[in-house]
Amino acid sequence: TMLDRVDSKVADSVHTAFAVIRCLTCNYVEFPGCSAHKQLLCVRKDSGHAKCGTCPTATSNSSPWNSGCRLCKGATSVLFLNMTTPETEFALKAFPSFARGSTEDAVRTNLLVCSHCGA
Repeated sequence: TMLDRVDSKVADSVHTAFAVIRCLTCNYVEFPGCSAHKQLLCVRKDSGHAKCGTCPTATSNSSPWNSGCRLCKGATSVLFLNMTTPETEFALKAFPSFARGSTEDAVRTNLLVCSHCGA
């Protein structure tokens, strides 16, 4: 990846943007990703939805994201978060892949996001 070729001090300051879907009713948060390309949806469409950088998979046209919240079926909004490489690595360690992937793995937490920059 690009970050493999970057000095570690620089990599610590590189931010990666990715989509998050938040339920407006129950506050369930989901990190949508492309199963074909094994990556988070990180391209912002003009409509505000997120899509895969390689194929048409998007929050606006792919199930289950275009059907509302997985838990309560309420309306959702798409946010874009920015994280540094160390923050992303910490999140992946805190929520390893074997513990993700079903609604039973939901964790109640607070999400503070700057409405201007997504940090």
